[in-house]
Amino acid sequence: MKKKRIIAAISLIVILTVSYFVWGIFYNLKNKDRISASGTIEAIEIQVSSRISGKVVSLMADEGDDVKKGEVLAKLDSQDISSQYDDARATFQFANTEYVRMDSLYRQAMTSKQQYDAAKTKLAQAQAALKAAQDRFETHRYYLLLPERFL
Repeated sequence: MKKKRIIAAISLIVILTVSYFVWGIFYNLKNKDRISASGTIEAIEIQVSSRISGKVVSLMADEGDDVKKGEVLAKLDSQDISSQYDDARATFQFANTEYVRMDSLYRQAMTSKQQYDAAKTKLAQAQAALKAAQDRFETHRYYLLLPERFL
């Protein structure tokens, strides 16, 4: 009778031990994306980038500050983008004026086809440059108006 109790106790211990290990294996397989540990996590260096380029005017956060996704971390200077847009607009206006003049002269047979085509090409190039500058300006303006999308 005593032997049966010892065998039953040992069997129960073996069954519990095996069950514990089997449960641990299945639990780990089920939660393999999860890490369980104790300690301190410290980020040494992260890279932050902006969706638009420009000169940084001011930083809104210091090293070690807690920041949230979408929080403004820096403000960019919009002067360069504005200048590029103004230059492209002026170039387009000049090319347009030159094209209108050449078109008039060409219709009166007072200029060559080559000069007319050159003015037309310059206008197309200026138009493309203005469109690109306008897109950059609008993108920059969008991010300036919506600071939570800034960085």
